Amino acid sequence: RKIPEKWKPFEGNLQLDLSIEKNSLFSDLFKDLGGTFEDDLFKRLQSFNSFAKIYLNDATIQGEPIKSVNIGSNWDDQGIRINFGEIVKGSSLILFDGDIRYDKSFELTIKEGTRVEMDDFSVVLSSYGDFQGNLSLDGVVKGHNGAYNFDLALNGSDFKSHFFELEKMDGNLSYIDGKIKADDLVGEYEGNSYVFDGFVDLSPFMAGIDPLFSELNYDFKISIENGKVSSVSSLGESIYKEVKIRQGRPIREEISFFEGAWLNRKSSPEKSKQVLKKGGSKFNLSFPDLD
Repeated sequence: RKIPEKWKPFEGNLQLDLSIEKNSLFSDLFKDLGGTFEDDLFKRLQSFNSFAKIYLNDATIQGEPIKSVNIGSNWDDQGIRINFGEIVKGSSLILFDGDIRYDKSFELTIKEGTRVEMDDFSVVLSSYGDFQGNLSLDGVVKGHNGAYNFDLALNGSDFKSHFFELEKMDGNLSYIDGKIKADDLVGEYEGNSYVFDGFVDLSPFMAGIDPLFSELNYDFKISIENGKVSSVSSLGESIYKEVKIRQGRPIREEISFFEGAWLNRKSSPEKSKQVLKKGGSKFNLSFPDLD
């Protein structure tokens, strides 16, 4: 009865090992209740010091099947400490530990050995787009009151979204304060090897603003090795279409993605400081294998 509607249907087989003792806040156990399920639960948990091992298998949460959830945790008046966590869903395995605090902040470490088949999370990811691919990753995810940041090391294959795709990718991807940043993120597509470095500020989208691509703040460099012009053009068009579909704007086939951008055939630190795109944004495309 107390399970939030947004979690339903919620089913599965539960095994629980629990030790619990009251602490100095126990006298406040039933004060100021009547809020959301999560708020009331956190207020009650603050009154205890506890340790729990939780194993849930053959589960369904929000209609999504989950093979198993295995968590060891303890909590006190500050929050919940996850000492170890393991989620198995389809072919995916997520390993993690971290903290969930009563102020609705969290910090989780995604452990090495985590692998994600994106089809396993198609419903969860549907509001962000249509994604496919296989990822191995580790890093940190943190957030507060619904806002989140992440910093992840990625290694993946057969990545696809609506239009954009990479056969392989390896490197670092972060999202901090509205900016998504690539750090030596290497991708392969149609025999070409690309190195992505830089950031795109997505905060206008997060604020509900629908900017033109030319109005975005970004500083990005793409280096290309063994580049076939047709493949480079294809990648540029796919990025352009991906941006447009996320803006909800019509895709104009006659408009080049690179129109108005700064293209520098041979990048150098000196030249990269000389020309800036309107609004302080910069796009730098280099071909390091060519003279």
